[in-house]
Amino acid sequence: MRSISMQSSRSAMIAFGSSLSGRWGDPTQEIVQSIQRLAETGIVLLALSSCYRTCPLGGGRQARYWNAVGLFASAYPPYQLLRILKRIEGEAGRRRLMRRWGPRVLDLDLIDSGARVIGWARRTAGRQLLVLPHPEAHRRGFVLRPLLDVAPHWWHPARGVPARRLWQRLHRTRGDVVR
Repeated sequence: MRSISMQSSRSAMIAFGSSLSGRWGDPTQEIVQSIQRLAETGIVLLALSSCYRTCPLGGGRQARYWNAVGLFASAYPPYQLLRILKRIEGEAGRRRLMRRWGPRVLDLDLIDSGARVIGWARRTAGRQLLVLPHPEAHRRGFVLRPLLDVAPHWWHPARGVPARRLWQRLHRTRGDVVR
């Protein structure tokens, strides 16, 4: 596969998560099928991390998640790419009525798009604005660990910190990622 840096305006980093079986099968099949759906829209997979078993964020009894991160080439602008991700989640059977951080069939998050910084200055609670890089990526081991598989030299564009350092800080305090 051709290498593409996150500074390229055509690059996109997408996080995948699933803890429930859905229309496309078990959680790992949900992730694989969502990658195939992305390909059907012209979003080209360049690299895919290992799949990691992770602890859920939400309270209560929940199954562990399967998480991965993919590096893609995409001609879509970030807002349109986000709409595609949400459409694919819906096709997989995800319903927005579920509780926050609850179990889900499929969760697709746009982590980075061309190293753009969008929405960090105007982030407000309760508003669904596109924020890039993803506003919680630096706090989530289930994003950072697989991200290091596909983009080991990635720097958080808004914080100016390398992913490896973010992962090390987080992993020292929370060991919640299991291969």
